[in-house]
Amino acid sequence: MEIDPCIYTSSAAKLCELIRQGRLTSTELLEAFIARVEAEPHINAVVVKHYAPARARAAAADRCWSENSGGRLWGRLHGLPMTVKEELVVEGICEGRVNGLQADVPKASCAAVQRLLDEGAIIFGKTNTPTWCKDWQTFNDQFGPTPNPHDRQRSCGGSSGGSCVAVACAHSPVELGADVAGSIRVPAAFCGVLGMQGTYGRIPTALWCQPLPAREEPETLCVPFDTPLIGAHVFKVIGPICKSAEDLALMNAVLERIPLVAPEAGAFRLALLSEVCPSDPLEPKLSDAVDVAWCRLRDKMQQEYPDAPRWLVRTVRKKFPENFAQVSYNLYQQILADPDFALLPEASIRRQWCQAVWNAFFDANGIDAVLLPISPTLPFLRNEVAGTDAYTPDRILWTNDSLTGESPQPRCSDEYFYWPHFSILAQLPSISVPCGIVEVPDVLPGCSPTGAQPIVAMSSGFRDPDGSEAKPCEVPVGFQLLGRPHSDAWLVGMAAEIQRIASI
Repeated sequence: MEIDPCIYTSSAAKLCELIRQGRLTSTELLEAFIARVEAEPHINAVVVKHYAPARARAAAADRCWSENSGGRLWGRLHGLPMTVKEELVVEGICEGRVNGLQADVPKASCAAVQRLLDEGAIIFGKTNTPTWCKDWQTFNDQFGPTPNPHDRQRSCGGSSGGSCVAVACAHSPVELGADVAGSIRVPAAFCGVLGMQGTYGRIPTALWCQPLPAREEPETLCVPFDTPLIGAHVFKVIGPICKSAEDLALMNAVLERIPLVAPEAGAFRLALLSEVCPSDPLEPKLSDAVDVAWCRLRDKMQQEYPDAPRWLVRTVRKKFPENFAQVSYNLYQQILADPDFALLPEASIRRQWCQAVWNAFFDANGIDAVLLPISPTLPFLRNEVAGTDAYTPDRILWTNDSLTGESPQPRCSDEYFYWPHFSILAQLPSISVPCGIVEVPDVLPGCSPTGAQPIVAMSSGFRDPDGSEAKPCEVPVGFQLLGRPHSDAWLVGMAAEIQRIASI
């Protein structure tokens, strides 16, 4: 079958339109994405393959939409192939293999995935994650690493790293990830795609994870699968990962089942929040890229935008002690050991206070959203050490840029918790939006971390490295838009407008 390369650059919305117009069949589209995945195994984003059932469903979708059957559509995503994050439950696909465990094959999909299926989506695979989804890079013992699609030496982010790489490399037109501490937004920024963590509760998290059978549960397992956390996670937000704001709007409309009304072009006001943590400064190249994007927005929209006040920053910073990774890990263990959820009432009160602080800022300044970084650094060098994750105290990640020059510098893993938690603490919606690319060294002599050997050669429209000499390459830069509770439609509209006026 000859594949039209435009398939891989088209939006999901456009692909759905082509199916409705009869110019493309679901089977043709599915085979095109399967061919892409199989032709580029080194990318290692789609690690659980569900091809046979997907082909049967695609054929059924084509029959249903054929003239002979009267042309009936299943929904807005009729016949659209896609993948989802490995941790999300999909009927018929065994879940939990990333963690080295074997659950029963689920007889039903989680609520969010089911909404995609109800609208006609075709799930043909699941994408890689770090073990237990607790890292800023994506690797595990079962499926190995998923590198950054722009530079094999660097992290693609986590935990929805495989999801973001799949979209960036056109192995899937859209994806469904999950975010607890930046797990959608950080890899989206590292891979140059859009990722959304919407307002908590708008997209259901019910049954997002498949409980393990009691006979399979090891005594040392740290997650109690019989707790209500499996039903609806206290922090988890399931959200879309896409190439365009148009696809974000489509996916949110399907997942939320709430009509989205985007703002008129230019009819919103932004504030900038940056350089708020003197002890954990932004990398200069990252800071410069955000500043350039900010200035471009101000110039093209011809409006003045305020900086976020320091008192707002202090309210967040107070929640982040210097040993945040250890504190977070200890608190995580307390929550798991608290089957009655006695900590929730106090946490709810504190969260309402955080929301009140944000709302006061939005109201006082007439602000619709805040622009801020999502990570303190550019994609860092891969450091794949078994038994470590984002909660490992004093864990070091190596970055290529620093305040002192281009030589690799150490950054503690806990620094990456800071920026994503501006939204999480108050359960505010946030979108990671690409804001450009920066040049970084290709080879960093003497600082190649474990697992960072040149194991991949990207051919999905990205650089194809030969490793023969040191040369610069380009990696994406992203920022996040943070909005009021339930301003999700506005944020999507802002992302679309920012992409348009800033040409990013």
